[in-house]
Amino acid sequence: MSTKELKPYLLLITYAGVVFLTVTHLDRILGQISWITSVIMPFTIALVIAFVLNRPYKLIRHRFYTPLLQKAGLSEKKVGSISGVFSILSVYFLLFFIVGKLVSSVIPELIVSIETFSSNMDDYLSDMTALISRISTQFQLNSEIARLLNTYWQDLLAGIYQTLNTLLPALVDFSMGAATSIYNVFSGLIISIYLLTGKDKLIRTFKKMLYAFLPDRWADYAMHVGHVANRSFGGFLTGQIIDSAIVGLLCFLGMSVMKMPYAMLSSVIVGVTNIIPYFGPIIGAIPGVVLLLLSNPIKAVLFIILIVCIQQFDGNIMAPRIVGSSIGVSGVWVLFSIIVGGSLFGVPGMVAGLPAFSVIYVLVREQAHRRLLAKNRQINNPEEHLCEGDSCVLDDSVAEIFGKEPEQPQ
Repeated sequence: MSTKELKPYLLLITYAGVVFLTVTHLDRILGQISWITSVIMPFTIALVIAFVLNRPYKLIRHRFYTPLLQKAGLSEKKVGSISGVFSILSVYFLLFFIVGKLVSSVIPELIVSIETFSSNMDDYLSDMTALISRISTQFQLNSEIARLLNTYWQDLLAGIYQTLNTLLPALVDFSMGAATSIYNVFSGLIISIYLLTGKDKLIRTFKKMLYAFLPDRWADYAMHVGHVANRSFGGFLTGQIIDSAIVGLLCFLGMSVMKMPYAMLSSVIVGVTNIIPYFGPIIGAIPGVVLLLLSNPIKAVLFIILIVCIQQFDGNIMAPRIVGSSIGVSGVWVLFSIIVGGSLFGVPGMVAGLPAFSVIYVLVREQAHRRLLAKNRQINNPEEHLCEGDSCVLDDSVAEIFGKEPEQPQ
């Protein structure tokens, strides 16, 4: 048997051996992965910070400092260096200001709200029991039904009370955990500064490595994939964070004007969960409705109306301007990406699942489009590109991977 004939069998044996060793030594492999994760944690934090701050950094630099310094008559080299330094200072000052405000105002308000609910729980239980009794008497409900309703509300209150009692220690543990991880956070901040200021040089180095070790056509396609991923993740995640912060602020202002209790607690929940597409507004509104229903049912109804108004304003006016009118994926695939991402990776998967699926969807759609054209199959509009923008146009070197588009008949 020749070497060429043996090659598939050798590959199969190699793959089987790798799978066997992986399964039999899974605990050791997971331990090594955990160790590697802890080692690179500062770089992971730095990458997240730099990725989120990249858009504000470019906006401040190119829309404010660069035109201002150019009007001052400085040389192009000085404009570039000075605008970069001032933009870095501005964007990190903004970051520290926002984080400081959250720590100094939001967390104490959350603790007060939780303590207030815990101290008033007996009153809420008595009021709800009396309300159920009045409803059962007025509508002549069966005593068993009234007992079940009363038991349900008691169990619900007990569950909320237990959750809130575990939330306070969790906040303390989180604060202490943040203090013990100060090295990772501080290192991540320092590294993120280098990533932001030197990202152009890093990208050039990465491109050199790609073109040095890969064929040109594959390096071109790798750069194309990176561009699509950066456009999808950068536009979505940064915009979604800004949009969610505004939604939380609007909710807090509306609840404060209507003098609703637990304004800070409910608004933080609404703002944080709004990062999750589609399901976030529903998830975030439920705790606020339950808390207000126990204290004041009328205000619970007003809270629902407030959330509906905010979400309509956000979905139709604000989010399309901040996040973008569309991420390029239909509604069915949006739900699919959120559910699958949440099942695999929890809440981070629900947040990152949509832009990740969008990247895969765009790349697969491009290949499908090129293959249809290569087969000269009829499509609805041969002149229509399946995705818009210059990033969806592949040059000749990338086209060699899939085959060139056939020329259209005259």
